[in-house]
Parts: sequence; C-alpha cells; structure tokens
Amino acid sequence: MDADGFTVVSKKKAAKRRSAKPPADYVNTCEENVEDCLRKIIQAREDLEASEGFTTFRENLNEVKSSQQKEDGCRISSIVCYGLGQVSSSRIARYQTGLLLSIQEFFDVAVEVFDPAFSSLDERVLILNDVDALPQVGREGIICGHREIRGEFVAPEQKWPHDGEEFTEERMPRYSEKVDIWKIPSVCNHFLGKSEEARIFRYHVFSMHRQCREKTPQARPSAGEVLQFYEDLLQRHFNEGIYSAKEEL
Repeated sequence: MDADGFTVVSKKKAAKRRSAKPPADYVNTCEENVEDCLRKIIQAREDLEASEGFTTFRENLNEVKSSQQKEDGCRISSIVCYGLGQVSSSRIARYQTGLLLSIQEFFDVAVEVFDPAFSSLDERVLILNDVDALPQVGREGIICGHREIRGEFVAPEQKWPHDGEEFTEERMPRYSEKVDIWKIPSVCNHFLGKSEEARIFRYHVFSMHRQCREKTPQARPSAGEVLQFYEDLLQRHFNEGIYSAKEEL
C-alpha cells in the first residue's frame, strides 16, 4: 500500500492464447451412428414445431409464400445454407437442420448446405434427409443439388441450358464458385434497403456489382477481391460518415 492508501497491484502476464483444435472427423459411419443422428434431428425438428414461437414463424412463412404468388413477387427456387455445423456432434446444428427441413418441406424446394467441418458421417446423414452437402470446388466444377434451379437470383450457368428437354443431372454442365459471386449484388441490395443512404452507397459499389453480374463466370471478381473492395470503401468513407458522400454526387 502506498502513501495515498492505494494498494499497488503487480501486472500479471497475459495468458497464452490457446490454439483452437480442429474438429475431429467422424470416420465411423456405421448404421448405428447414422440412425442415432437421424433420430436426434427428427426429435429436434419435433421440438421446434411444437414450440410456441413456431406458430408465429409459420405465419411468417405463409406471408412469404403468399407474396410469391404475386406477379412481381420474389420466388424461392432453392435454399443455400452456409456454416450449418456438425450435425453428428453439435446439438445446435441438429436444431438448425430440423428448422431447415421444416422450411424445405413448406416451400418444396431443393436445399444445399456447406460447412468445412462436415465429416463423412455428417454428409451421409444430410443426404438421407434429402439435403445436399455442397462439395468444395475442384477443377471439374460442381452441381448444386439434383433438381433444376430457376429464378433471377440464380447465375446463368446454373440454369438448365436445354430448353424443352427434361432436366437430367448427367447432362447439366458443371460450374464453379463464381455462381455465388453473381448473387452478391442481390444479397447486398436486400440488406441495404431503399433509404437515401442506401442509394448513395449503391452508387459507390455500382462498378463492383456490375462486374459480379458479368455473364461470363471468368470475368467476375473473386470473393477476396469483392471483400477487399468493400473494406477499402469502408476505410475511405467510414470516418467521414455516409452523409459526406452526398457532396460527391
């Protein structure tokens, strides 16, 4: 204790940061493990659908479905979910999967999911639930799901190219991760809304979003380039405030 009556506390050394261990891969995909995981997902879905909040959630889904029936309504053609988690080991992931299955059944659309932590057991369980686990893109490309995908939100190369003919997965050309780059402007505009500030922000991102909508996949930027553009834009205008951009217009 010093002369002023304060206790002097010595500075402690900072605790060493522990490195996060990567999730273990469940290589054991025996029928017993698969059935146990499926049972837990079914139970999670039943718990969700029996909850009080699900009634309100169902009403919201009905409103979305009603809006799709309008001529200018946005139609849901497929659902893509990233970062679902390991359904084989995570209780939260199983509840998220249960909710996803409820939404899939309600809209009767294809569902694709992806998580770099997926194990072989996770992928098998998801396939049995009629949910496609998106693979990492290789040189040969990928196909998202086993059904024909339609809608303005879908990249051109994801659409069935043979008009008037029945869709078959074998004849569908493969594509790359550039299909997700195509969707960036639509997702961004949805979150921005229609305010005056959003209109100004769209002016600044117009050039990048136009590149994202190039018909040729190879002409679109990479995800890293889009992220760098957004970060540079944030650094240039964040301190000044979005309203200062009005003077530039």
